[in-house]
Amino acid sequence: AVDESIERFTGRASEIVNIPSKPTPEGFKIWILGNQGYVLDWLFHSKGLGKGSYDLDMTFVQDDRLNTKN
Repeated sequence: AVDESIERFTGRASEIVNIPSKPTPEGFKIWILGNQGYVLDWLFHSKGLGKGSYDLDMTFVQDDRLNTKN
């Protein structure tokens, strides 16, 4: 399953998002690919660049796993 998550962070960074409806409303937004409670892979979301999700080395990723339909 693919899910979004907020990793709590309260320091200074332009990538911080604020989503008041989340249990952790402020921090880094990440997309998680998981199975039965285990994290298999994750992508870092970069706010404001208009390019989508980034892998850990900050290069643009077009990941077909995020476009799957159940």
